[in-house]
Formats: sequence, C-alpha cells, structure tokens
Amino acid sequence: MMVESTDSLKIDLSIILPTLNEVESVPVTLSVLEELLQGVAFELIVVDDDSSDGTWQKVLEISRNDPKIRLVRRVHRKGLSTAIMEGFMAAKGQKLLVADADLQHDLSIIPKMLEASEDHDLVVGSRYLEQSRISGWSSSRQSLSIYGTRFACSLINHKVSDPLSGCLLYTSDAADDMQCVDLGGRRII
Repeated sequence: MMVESTDSLKIDLSIILPTLNEVESVPVTLSVLEELLQGVAFELIVVDDDSSDGTWQKVLEISRNDPKIRLVRRVHRKGLSTAIMEGFMAAKGQKLLVADADLQHDLSIIPKMLEASEDHDLVVGSRYLEQSRISGWSSSRQSLSIYGTRFACSLINHKVSDPLSGCLLYTSDAADDMQCVDLGGRRII
C-alpha cells in the first residue's frame, strides 16, 4: 500500500497560527479548524516563538498523528510579523490565512472568507462589521482599538475596517507583495 504525503497533494489553504505560550488553546483551535474545514484541502502551520509552556512540544506531538499540521519552531527569534512571514514562506497553499491561536476570533467565518477570496486578494475578518461581535472588552479596550484602527489606516493610506485584525486571508500572490508593520505585538496589514 502506498500512502501519498501532503507534499504531493494540492493544498488550497494554508493556515498560519503564530503562537507564544498557548499550550491550552492550541489543541482546541486545531480541533475547531479540522471540524470547520472538512472537505477543504488545507494545512496548519503553527509558528511558535519557542514557548516556555510546552506549546511547541504539544504541536509536535499532535503533528505526529496528523500530516496536515506542521510546526515551525523559532528559537531566538521573536515577533508576530516575522512569525507570520515565516509561516507564509513555509506555506504551500494557494490561499493563506492568518489567525490567532487563542480563539479570540470567530473561526466559523473562515468559509465566508474563502468565498469572498474568490473575488478579492485580501479578506479581513473584521471585528467592526454589523454581524461581527466583540465580547469581554472593557470600554477603554474598545476605545483603544478604535483609535488604533484609525491610526493604522492613516499609516497604510487605505480604508480598511480592521487593519489590526488577527484574522486575515490572502491569495498567495497578494502575500508575496505584502508588507507587514509590527507595532509592539500588533501588526498592520
């Protein structure tokens, strides 16, 4: 019997999950994505900044039983933007999705994002659309996010509903042209 490796299969979607000390949430996130994306040829690339809580070890353990899951462990390299870029470089998919591994974003929007990506090179999982929801944020956290969004839009000189979103879908061509600005743990698309 011959088993085909994921290297020879066509991958439609690469999901990049940058992590740092998220050992509790990563297995849940991976399970949610597996359930959500049944029927989609995808890979999960966890880019870990050498977590001290065992995150990368947990991902490595899970990946031994699931060839769709890959680990990029970054030792002595830190930063969200560079982690995302390394994930892009490792990705094999035609479309690239970046998501936070801590389930702060409603991952159930991914199928809608995939549909929207048929007509757009960049799809933002915005927190500021009518159908979006933000829960558990204090009023000061909401204000900070709104002002941060306005500032980010002024930097990139484009009107984007949520340029600080942690949930983004790019075509691989758009990702090749992407420039990412890191602002102390947050990034601007």
